[in-house]
Amino acid sequence: MTSLINHLYTQYHYITEYKIDPRTKDFLFVKPLWTIGIIGIYLHFVYKSGPAFMKKKKPYELNKILSLYNIIQIILNGYIFVAGILMGWLWKFKFVCEPVDYSNDQRALQVNKKSRASNFKDKERKNK
Repeated sequence: MTSLINHLYTQYHYITEYKIDPRTKDFLFVKPLWTIGIIGIYLHFVYKSGPAFMKKKKPYELNKILSLYNIIQIILNGYIFVAGILMGWLWKFKFVCEPVDYSNDQRALQVNKKSRASNFKDKERKNK
């Protein structure tokens, strides 16, 4: 059993340290432990804390907040769509399988940055 755990840890370390795109190495959700932790917290809230907190309360009115959220999503998705078109997806890229550009070319870095534009929890955005 110890050998299996050691093997799994070695493989996890190999994949998350050596097989990763170096341009995305510092992103928050690249390593799966962050995602697993957030899913665990979410499930705990949904099945334990949330129902206990709301047990004796009336449901909240969230119509205005959800409308604002939807408007923000429309704006962000429009931005990502326009950025994709301006980066050349209508004239440079094809609509079939395209190899990934791992270079540090300006266009490749733009595609990388715009493809994660809706991720607010990115380390680079936190530091700016």
